Amino acid sequence: MWETYPVAMRSGIRVHNNIMRRQLRQVGGYEVKTEGDAFMVSFPTATSALLWCFNVQSYLLEQEWPDEILESENGREIQDSEGKVIYKGLSVRMGMHWGAPVCEPDPITGRMDYFGPIVNRAARISAEADGGQITVSSDFVGEINRCVKAVSMYQDLEPSTQLAEEIFGDVDTAKTIIKDLKELSHKGFDVKVLGERKLKGLENPEFIYLMYPQSLAGRLQAKSAQKAVAQPRLGVNPDDIWKLWDISLRLEMLCSLLNTADNPPLLKMHTLDITSKLRDSTGEGSDQVMMQLFEHVVTRIENCMNVLYLRRLLAPDPMHSTLMETATPLVGLIDLLAAQLGVKITGAGAGAADHDDSATRFIEDISSASSTASSSSSSSTAVSPTTATPLNSSRQSYTLNLPSSRSLHGGSGAG
Repeated sequence: MWETYPVAMRSGIRVHNNIMRRQLRQVGGYEVKTEGDAFMVSFPTATSALLWCFNVQSYLLEQEWPDEILESENGREIQDSEGKVIYKGLSVRMGMHWGAPVCEPDPITGRMDYFGPIVNRAARISAEADGGQITVSSDFVGEINRCVKAVSMYQDLEPSTQLAEEIFGDVDTAKTIIKDLKELSHKGFDVKVLGERKLKGLENPEFIYLMYPQSLAGRLQAKSAQKAVAQPRLGVNPDDIWKLWDISLRLEMLCSLLNTADNPPLLKMHTLDITSKLRDSTGEGSDQVMMQLFEHVVTRIENCMNVLYLRRLLAPDPMHSTLMETATPLVGLIDLLAAQLGVKITGAGAGAADHDDSATRFIEDISSASSTASSSSSSSTAVSPTTATPLNSSRQSYTLNLPSSRSLHGGSGAG
């Protein structure tokens, strides 16, 4: 999207970064560093990390994104089966792991930087996510479960400073976890098992889970995701294209009915079932898809109009014949056209001694010698005899005299 919408993406990334940093300050996280549009952050508790991810994903849906992003395939608004918005604007993938990394101050900035296997595993887990997904490790899920059990135990007993230190390690951590879990419980969240994955550069595989707030559960549910309703902002009106589609079906049905020897042909009623079913099954795609459909429909309409015009042109009385009176097999029309032109186009196999199985196409002059002789002063069409042999070394020239006295000359040349 950067290459397609550079200005809109600069604006979008500012919105993205502001949400990330604002939520870090509110939840209590630490921005380790950024790499391009990616953030590396750390939290004192797993509950804070999970709350931060949930808040960021929710707030991203509430932003006013540039129109170019909303009109793109990856930034358009998508709703679940219940009509709730589950995707809109930039989709951010997130990954979380729980552990103790190696910490060292950066020699240039002086800020604390994180290294080691924990950081590498967290990066690989994040890479497993798609846009809008939150992937977590089994260690992270285990830590969340431990915090839930610890809070339950703490609240069941008589809360005290000593008990908080025994269960959580210190009072501040206890307060943070209790507050975070209360907010997470209010939001509600779902967990889905993705299964064991072999992560790039790591020897041991990792069991991966997906986690979402309850408001975004539509992202988790495969059935809801399949029924998600895309609402792209199209530059063309899909209704107009589907109306043209219906017109093409009607014209094709008419051409099919006229291609019969029955007189008059039986004209059947056309229904919109085919168009409606096709539209319901395909939905409304992007501008590119709809324009391809438009070009396809226009071509079909043009083909039908050409056939109908040919029928009218070759009718015995073009000025007074009705459309039904032009009903005849299309092959018969071609024969009639050939007869009016005074030519017969055939294909025959000419077997020569040194050219076995070679095909020879030729145009036979079926007019009489007298009519040929008078063709120069007549308005009728005449074609001088010629034979075109593909494998021959040369081709004879020919002249096609049209009724309007214009000529089409074919020059000779090497085969």
